Amino acid sequence: MFVFLGVDDGSHPPGVTLKLKDDEARAHALTCPGDWVEESYRVIAPKRLIAELDAQ
Repeated sequence: MFVFLGVDDGSHPPGVTLKLKDDEARAHALTCPGDWVEESYRVIAPKRLIAELDAQ
């Protein structure tokens, strides 16, 4: 996930970029509001950390 904080003059507004696992996930993300941070994390995180997340 990437966060762009923008600049004071407003020429580059703040934004967030998330990586989703496939085209289906991306299409779904565009159709409903929500927080896709966990999906993005699962795409880039090591398997060990994903297993810890699933155990919670």
